[in-house]
Amino acid sequence: MARWYLTSSTTAHLAAQAACERAELRSSGKIEGAGFFLQSYFKRTTPVQNLWSGDDGDWVCSAGTLLCKADPGVESLRNCYAAFVSGGMHAVQVSALGHFALAVKRGAEITIFTDPNGSHTLYYLQDHAFWFVSNSLHLCASVMSERRIDQTLLLINALQTSAPGEDTFYCGIKRLFGVQELKVSLPGGSCSLLCRQTSPSSEEWNLPTIQLAVERYVEEVQQVFRGLKRMGRIGVLCTGGLDSRTVLAGLLNQCADLELFYGWGNSKMTDYHSVDRDISRLIAEKNGLAFYQMDWSGTQPYDEATLESLFHTYGFRYEVFGASNAFIKSFSDRPESLPNLFVGGYCPAFTNAKPWELTEPSFMFDRLLDDCLKFHKGAIAESHAIRGKRHYRELYASQVRSAFAIAGVEYPESGASLEVYVRAKLLLYIRAESRFLNLLNEFCPYIAPFLLKQLYDPLLSVPMRFRTHDEFQIRLIDALAPRLLDLPLYSGWGEARIDRGTFRLIREEEKRRPPTVLHRIAHMAPGAITNPLRGAVRRTRLAFHQGGTPEALRDARIRDAYSRQVMSDSLGRAWFTSTEELSVKELSRIRHYMAGVRTLGYLS
Repeated sequence: MARWYLTSSTTAHLAAQAACERAELRSSGKIEGAGFFLQSYFKRTTPVQNLWSGDDGDWVCSAGTLLCKADPGVESLRNCYAAFVSGGMHAVQVSALGHFALAVKRGAEITIFTDPNGSHTLYYLQDHAFWFVSNSLHLCASVMSERRIDQTLLLINALQTSAPGEDTFYCGIKRLFGVQELKVSLPGGSCSLLCRQTSPSSEEWNLPTIQLAVERYVEEVQQVFRGLKRMGRIGVLCTGGLDSRTVLAGLLNQCADLELFYGWGNSKMTDYHSVDRDISRLIAEKNGLAFYQMDWSGTQPYDEATLESLFHTYGFRYEVFGASNAFIKSFSDRPESLPNLFVGGYCPAFTNAKPWELTEPSFMFDRLLDDCLKFHKGAIAESHAIRGKRHYRELYASQVRSAFAIAGVEYPESGASLEVYVRAKLLLYIRAESRFLNLLNEFCPYIAPFLLKQLYDPLLSVPMRFRTHDEFQIRLIDALAPRLLDLPLYSGWGEARIDRGTFRLIREEEKRRPPTVLHRIAHMAPGAITNPLRGAVRRTRLAFHQGGTPEALRDARIRDAYSRQVMSDSLGRAWFTSTEELSVKELSRIRHYMAGVRTLGYLS
């Protein structure tokens, strides 16, 4: 389930096949028919079968993780086909659990679609000569005869972690939304795009009390987690916070076979916060679960040859955690020791941003943009180093409007209600923050349970007033596994605790180091002298780090190396006047995207 591609072109088929061989992927099967070529590949670590063929020539191909009334593999694919025959794309999306990209051939037609939230990426391109579909942007770009990029859209992908609309930074390549499907008519092989908008119903969740809403939602959670329990040994990627604890509560409630995993790194690319890790270990200890600390350390900064090699192997998705070599090895080495399924707590509907806690009577579209267009140093609009900010905002706004039109989000020009604003904000979060699940599914089955349609849609419909101060989430944990609330918390960026009387999260006051004189001057300085002062602040900080921790010294080296590399590239100079405002994670991500487009080559 690592990758598959489907195309009408022999030339594109051979080019994609060569790229997958270079990426060291193992074929799980191929089918050639009148007007199409299909090739599928196993996950790198867990060789789950992802291609099923019927006796009549029909077939189903998947990428990602697909549970359809069975474990991943042939039986799930067969059940998926039966659901498709009964009700098409919608029937599959309602009945299947997971994040997936599917192609289904029935008779003289092939239908291509993703999970309903579009969390698993699926890309396609069409020109006058051929069409090509794959869950890998790298593969789509590699078969193009001429590659042109939108430089601003590439920067948006790097800073916002994804473009919000269907257009990618490769001109002509689009990303499919969960409500869209591609239809290939055989034997001619014509490919067309359809959109089948559906929206969650809020009436059944408009309950008078929070307790009734929680009780109703618990039933949905238990049904989903019963399906996950069938997988056998499950690994929970745990932190000290609420979100992974919510997933753990659902699994403990079902008495699932569990192990806890915590990723420990050696730089800001990955986590290395001892309180977070120690709480995770305590959670395992108090619940009688095995705890494994996974090594996610990296050896960045990478040179050009290493970046190119990683790109050829993993494509554009490899930039997560800076492509930490130990992170990759933790999921690729010793596959026999890995659980049958990994699960994680990430879900936009449980985001730390908590848009449902806002109290304004309406939300203008510009307010939504302002909330989204941020990076490490704050608002994009206030940056002193990013060039072309006006065009950046206009292009992002255009992409957002396109996304809303496709997804059926009606955002009034006069201002949206809180409910519409939350739905819109979370839609954009899904596309921006699905990078981890796509990378991990390259190696093994992984699901974020509360990003599944069956649990995500109700969360959008629960009255906003029930969501404030994390009360709904905390009451949910209390209903599923109440002892988890008695353990320490590390939530967001600091320690926290639960008030058991009100079921609310209380964040402890974070102790902050007072700003230096240089920091205060740089903050007040006019634009003409801001950048030199920021440089002085950074150099002062680096000098301080010479006596600091190994992690801080490593981050300083990574930041300096990637800063030089970015500004030595024509793309970097077109984007920035300097890199002083960028975090080490942002610089790493920018550098990885640069290496990708440079490796494949493009026409400016």
